[in-house]
Amino acid sequence: MIGFLFSVHAVLRTRARSAVATWRVSSMRTRAWPSIALVAAVGIACAALACSPSPAVPDAGPDAGTLSRGELLDPNTCNLCHKSHYDDWSHSVHAYASDDPVFVAMNKRGQRETNGALGDFCVKCHAPMAVLDGQTADGLNLAGLEQKYKGVTCFFCHTVDALAGTHNAALSLSGTVMHGEYTDPVSNGAHGSTYTSLFNRDLQDTSRMCGACHDIVVRNTNAFIERTFCEWTHSAFNTAYENGGQSCVQCHMDEGLTKVPIAQAQNVPVRTYHSHLWPGVDVPLNAADDVQKTAVQSFLGRTFQGALCVTGANGIRVILDPVFTGHQWPTGSAQDRRAWAEVIAYSGGSVIYSSGVVPDGMPVVDVDPSKDPDLWLLRDQMFGADGSPVSMFWQAASALGNEIPELATFDRTSPGFYRTHVQQLYPRFSPGVPKPLMQAPDRVTVRMRLQPIGQDVLNDLVQSGDLDPNVAASMPTYDVSFTMPDGSVQPTLEWTPASANYPNYRDPLDHTIGTCTITHDFDPTADKLPAPEMGDPQDCSDGGAADASFNNEPLDAGTASDGDAGPVCDPRYAPDTIVPGLTKQGDLGALTFVLVSVDPIPPVANWNTWVVKVLDKNGQPVTNATFTKVKTYMPLHGHPGSIVPSVTNNGDGTYTIKMYLFMPGVWQVTPYVTVGPTTDQVTYSFCAGG
Repeated sequence: MIGFLFSVHAVLRTRARSAVATWRVSSMRTRAWPSIALVAAVGIACAALACSPSPAVPDAGPDAGTLSRGELLDPNTCNLCHKSHYDDWSHSVHAYASDDPVFVAMNKRGQRETNGALGDFCVKCHAPMAVLDGQTADGLNLAGLEQKYKGVTCFFCHTVDALAGTHNAALSLSGTVMHGEYTDPVSNGAHGSTYTSLFNRDLQDTSRMCGACHDIVVRNTNAFIERTFCEWTHSAFNTAYENGGQSCVQCHMDEGLTKVPIAQAQNVPVRTYHSHLWPGVDVPLNAADDVQKTAVQSFLGRTFQGALCVTGANGIRVILDPVFTGHQWPTGSAQDRRAWAEVIAYSGGSVIYSSGVVPDGMPVVDVDPSKDPDLWLLRDQMFGADGSPVSMFWQAASALGNEIPELATFDRTSPGFYRTHVQQLYPRFSPGVPKPLMQAPDRVTVRMRLQPIGQDVLNDLVQSGDLDPNVAASMPTYDVSFTMPDGSVQPTLEWTPASANYPNYRDPLDHTIGTCTITHDFDPTADKLPAPEMGDPQDCSDGGAADASFNNEPLDAGTASDGDAGPVCDPRYAPDTIVPGLTKQGDLGALTFVLVSVDPIPPVANWNTWVVKVLDKNGQPVTNATFTKVKTYMPLHGHPGSIVPSVTNNGDGTYTIKMYLFMPGVWQVTPYVTVGPTTDQVTYSFCAGG
């Protein structure tokens, strides 16, 4: 079992505190938010704006406060009384959202290529108040707007009072009442204050609020291209706090260890302060500001637990578990993110094997598969209406992905507990089929690398004339670190015979004994799944919730609703047409498999009977084959079939397989066959109907 998960609840609640403590700074001199003009005499201005509690206002109702809506729109006004919050926010990607050069470039290109049909699709998340107040319809004029209309501002978040859907900024705003998590807000002369569950970090409602902007569905095509909130809803963390639940803000908004007054004013009680940096993966690219970059690197520093094993047959096993994450990894704009494993094996100081070694500035998607067939690249891939790959989201009609799944349950006895516990093989013949190194290594290293936006995406924007090449060159590539047994955080997991801290590892694939280097309390022998192949994304259907406009106003004429995309049997992931005569060579090239009969045609979610003929290299029937196993597996759901198939030898080189497929969807059926010393296997990937 995975020992480190036994105390996952306590670890998760302290994770952000311990990680962020290394990068919190007491004095932030350089702010990411451009053109910020601060009032020098903060104390005098604060008094003039009535920051202090006012006994003349008996409660925190909507009539409280003297500041106008125009004043409250400006984050500089918030800075006068809430300086720490403002300091954090000004370094965040929220403050930077509408100035981000990649956003500007994509929006510019998208408006041009769609002849303006893109409309407010991008900008209503990146500069929502500008859309709400009619300052922009497409984001092309953002550079000329007042700064208070740029980015995701204090006013926008803290006036949200209701949700109208699950994605595409489906939010409703109040007037000038500021919403927060405290049930006893202090009456004041600046603004009205009230409690809402949308800001209670211990309730799931806070994640629903985050998800309203962080899940994105493409208009007209319903391609669900960003699914962070959806993934969280399918995770174990979508439960009550007392049962181990974790909201988005519990990970992404550090909770201070000491209570402080959260407003610079008289008679303000001490509260628990929550950081407003929201570290994740994206960072400012054209700002001389390292605060967010440092925060992100620290935040990524404890992402993975895992193991690096070398078997007795010189096979390499990389086992990973992003146990701390409440969503898939990577997530967010996964169609643009690029994450991959770099594995290098040495002998006597020389490299004898490598995969995922990508030179700086080279797009990882440009790696030649003939030279690196084992590259493990984690990402979403978008496809247009004609099924061809596309690079920009407005072209997308569907998407496939192979991210590491989110943790499904805290129950260690459930198979779903190990969905995040994935293994990749180096080298390999084919997915799930190991291949040994030609010689024994004496040192092996693995790094998990991550680009917030892939170089191929950036280069595409540069070539279209929409992005400055210098911006593309500034995109960081992170090393996503491991937590070691001594408590240190290392960017590289390294195995040597001397440093391996897990002896007697019995590999279930080549049946030899090896050794592993493991992270803190990790069990490499626990149940695990093969690293996911490209498949349908998480089912994020929510009953067709619309892409609601702000304040529930109707969409612009001619703008389609953004419904949710349900699961499909994509022919790219289910390429086999299961009919008599289908002939496939085994993965190892030793045997050939021919479907003689199939009942029913096509396969269904019920009992299915296949007759398979096995041929040797000379094309002759094999009458003495042993089917050691027939694996039925749903790759998009991450679990095997519930009933073990039966196999009958018909004595003429044909074998009858009777199997039960318990639900519709994409299935993989893999017979494993032994003929004397020869072994082989074949995988049928297909869709079973309802």
